[in-house]
Amino acid sequence: MSLMALQAAVQTLGGIGFKTHGVGYYMVLTGFGILAAILVGALTIGFVRFVKRVGDMSPGQFIIFMATIALGLIIVGTLMPA
Repeated sequence: MSLMALQAAVQTLGGIGFKTHGVGYYMVLTGFGILAAILVGALTIGFVRFVKRVGDMSPGQFIIFMATIALGLIIVGTLMPA
């Protein structure tokens, strides 16, 4: 596979390409699909673990957790351009 196959695959990810491409192009797209599936699975597992962990918190831990989220949002909101 050459870098041109990777470049062609990345350029057409945003749109639907009906052109014929080489095998390398489809291998790159298949690889991106596999990585996307792994990422979705990992995010789902992480979210389920997060929800379970929040449910096991004491009220004091939950308040500290919410205060931390609030501070993080304030900092991010302050640093983002208008």
